[in-house]
Amino acid sequence: MLVELSFLSFIDIVVPAILDSLMMDPLKAPSVVKAFLQMKKFDIQTLIDASES
Repeated sequence: MLVELSFLSFIDIVVPAILDSLMMDPLKAPSVVKAFLQMKKFDIQTLIDASES
């Protein structure tokens, strides 16, 4: 368990800054999360489109 925790502490997760702003609106956030979780690679335009739908 200790080895796993040490390994996880060194993992860097890169999140585009725009994701924070898209998640600020509680009405749009569910659509953004749904689109984000389906991605294998970040597609910023898809996230923006999801927040506008």
